[in-house]
Amino acid sequence: EICRVLGFTAARKTAELMKAIGEHNAPAALTIFSEQYAEGKDLAAMLDELCAVARDLLILRTAPKSGVNLISGICTQQELKTLLPLFSAGELLRVTSILRDAAAGFNTSANRRIDAELALLRLCEVEAKLDREREQDEPDFPEDGYEPTVGRDEEAAERRQAFFDNLVKEETLQGHLV
Repeated sequence: EICRVLGFTAARKTAELMKAIGEHNAPAALTIFSEQYAEGKDLAAMLDELCAVARDLLILRTAPKSGVNLISGICTQQELKTLLPLFSAGELLRVTSILRDAAAGFNTSANRRIDAELALLRLCEVEAKLDREREQDEPDFPEDGYEPTVGRDEEAAERRQAFFDNLVKEETLQGHLV
């Protein structure tokens, strides 16, 4: 009840929202976000909690044993264990960066809700999923004699081109909406 009155996102909803982001499920992420917003949850608190969970996951990814004492407690250890495989270290850094940028922009924003929704959409982008798959294909600590997969440059070029094509479509759509 206190969390509801103060406008803080319930921890379970934060875990659900982070799972939707990790699965790149924008409709689910926006639905959870919208429900929380309709219940009067504070936008900055929602983004802050997501950022804290991303930080927790990054700590657990980089220091699984010693990092346990550093987690925020927003999610249970079981929830974090479930979320961890959904994100690479690079993706978690990207998540924290996008969330921090969105929250920092709240001070000058004309519409904080739109800013938060756009941040969620950016977090659910397929490009992030492709980055995670690429990182999972490559070992964190290559063994002696490790050779990168042939064709990696062509795949990266194709992903970059698809990303920029999508960006142009978005800018064109925004131009028609204005």
